[in-house]
Amino acid sequence: MFNPNDLSSRFSGYAFELELEGQRVLSGQSDQAFTVPAQEIFSVTIPVTILFKDLLALRRKELFNRELQYRFAGMVTLDSWFPGRSLPFSSEGTINLAEWLKGQVLDFLGGL
Repeated sequence: MFNPNDLSSRFSGYAFELELEGQRVLSGQSDQAFTVPAQEIFSVTIPVTILFKDLLALRRKELFNRELQYRFAGMVTLDSWFPGRSLPFSSEGTINLAEWLKGQVLDFLGGL
């Protein structure tokens, strides 16, 4: 997460979900507050929930070796500037899971 502002941003929580081919794959939420420093990149560790029923719905779809539509959406709750207001976010596109996983493995092995 990057904060391009000259002021730090404080958040009081977030919620999100990831869909592949229109099917929810994972989701998460937290009410734990965090601050993103001004003009800095900040990493947030997020808990994830994966429901077995969501995975079952995906099992019939061919997920590897092709481009998949994804949608990552959610919201963060502001604690600074406009306390209690939610700020939505959304990103969509395509991803080839086989190529992505291959890249992750190569990056991991390169770091050993």
